Amino acid sequence: MDRRQRWLVTRLMVVQVGDAIFNAVPSQWLKDDFDHLRIPQEMRPLFPAVKSASAMGLYLGLRRPALGRLTAAALIVYFALALGAHARVKDPALKAVPAAGMLAWSIVAFRAFSGAATPAR
Repeated sequence: MDRRQRWLVTRLMVVQVGDAIFNAVPSQWLKDDFDHLRIPQEMRPLFPAVKSASAMGLYLGLRRPALGRLTAAALIVYFALALGAHARVKDPALKAVPAAGMLAWSIVAFRAFSGAATPAR
């Protein structure tokens, strides 16, 4: 993994930590968003744990690429499901942009952990 890929993976990890914290602190905005997306009440407490675990998997993956690859693959599934949740409730495309961006970022992380070269800019 080159320096730029490591930087991108590290930033994804930091975003996941921030999102885990955001999901752990009760707020009306989060409740309304989960209600809108029809996330069952019993699943909501899992979000901070899943996001924390993904951050840890990315971090440990920097030393153990197989774990990083598995974590990135799980994030790809997670964000694909998030896009599906937005589609299910017929959200306008703009509301799904964050999930789409995170999906793309997770794909980049998967490629980094797989040793695949990312396209040069």
